[in-house]
Amino acid sequence: QNILSAVNIQHDCASSSCSEFVSINIHQERTETMKTKTSLVHKNTGRFVLNAHSLHNYALISQVIPHPL
Repeated sequence: QNILSAVNIQHDCASSSCSEFVSINIHQERTETMKTKTSLVHKNTGRFVLNAHSLHNYALISQVIPHPL
């Protein structure tokens, strides 16, 4: 396989309605601690936002994005 380009995408929480939070234990140097942090649970909707700074590769990116987008 030849890699032609790299793009940066982010999960689209706004259109995916991600709103559930959970507490997870923090790891320090590969060891789980008793400290916790709140983390957002993402819904698996397949919705992403393309980072606009990637548009210097527009010709390659446009070939793989569905036309309705």
